[in-house]
Amino acid sequence: MVHRPDKAEPFNLGRLTLSLAKAFTHSETSAKLHTLELARTIETTLSTQVEVLTPEEIAACAHGVLKRFDELAALQYAAQHQLIVSTRQRRGRPSTAWRGQPTDESPSR
Repeated sequence: MVHRPDKAEPFNLGRLTLSLAKAFTHSETSAKLHTLELARTIETTLSTQVEVLTPEEIAACAHGVLKRFDELAALQYAAQHQLIVSTRQRRGRPSTAWRGQPTDESPSR
């Protein structure tokens, strides 16, 4: 079982499952059929890759798993969990900057 460092609150698979289901606003069928299995995949990934579990680690891992499964759900999840820090137009289409990624406004090194 994976634990969060603050207040030793245990990882909650049900809470993650509900959070993932909210990302499937475009497909109720996918929400019903796939969210529990996706949540289990995320839990397994986190338990093997992360020593100290934070809400940010959960969100980043969930976003990565969702992106491989359903890009629209991943975008919905990112918006719900404030993973998108800016949007901009590039070559006539929107582009996003993700938390932890440099943006055009970021100072270059």
